[in-house]
Amino acid sequence: MTFNVQFYKTSKTPKRIASLIFNHQPDVVCLQENIQYYDWTMAKFAPLNLSSYYMLAAECEADKHPYSHLSNTIYVHQKHSKYVQTLHSINLMIFNETQRCAAVIQLYNTKISNVHLCGGRYDDQKYEYLQEHKHLQLERLIKTYDPDIIMGDFNGEDSDEAAMKQLDQYSFYKMLNETNKALFVHYYMSGARYLRDQTTYVPAYNESSIGVTSAFGGTPDWIYVTRKKNPQISEELNDEFDSRPCSEYY
Repeated sequence: MTFNVQFYKTSKTPKRIASLIFNHQPDVVCLQENIQYYDWTMAKFAPLNLSSYYMLAAECEADKHPYSHLSNTIYVHQKHSKYVQTLHSINLMIFNETQRCAAVIQLYNTKISNVHLCGGRYDDQKYEYLQEHKHLQLERLIKTYDPDIIMGDFNGEDSDEAAMKQLDQYSFYKMLNETNKALFVHYYMSGARYLRDQTTYVPAYNESSIGVTSAFGGTPDWIYVTRKKNPQISEELNDEFDSRPCSEYY
């Protein structure tokens, strides 16, 4: 299960997130823009407290804020605590975008990564200079760990069709001329197109089956699996996610 919790600023109540997690008891929960305290012993779901069910398995620092960082965190159900290994996190910052990183674990024989890719209203302003950043961030992660599952906030849709529907409603994009619109689309889609055209990764669901996952519209939250090591996993995940939501901004 994956959530961008937006530093809990957009949450009407964190209890909605907690209720969904408790109801479904996922084996792994990935959060983006979670709160990381400077004292690592304090790191936990904040302001959620799910410690009776989950252990903090991995965390990496992203944007710095007073007294804390935004972070990507991976929590694993305590029933798997003996079988999880924390791997070194990866700095995904290429040169001038918002600080990004990937947290990575190995659970049994499966490597799982939690990413928050380039994008969003601040990076969007620099789209001309960030043309291949999502592609390069994913490429760095895959070359380092070759994870079986990549999940998190990709700051964009998977399919070109769904992406264009979302961008056609985006005021910043609509103000661009046709040449710059083409550049923006390339920047926006470079990660999804890289996974589709140059790797064995496939999404566990599509925009139609999962629907809108962001309070701001669109479907930026994804779980990708590789067919190379797990040829059946995508079909199994599709069956699972057709019956329940996997990610939500609140």
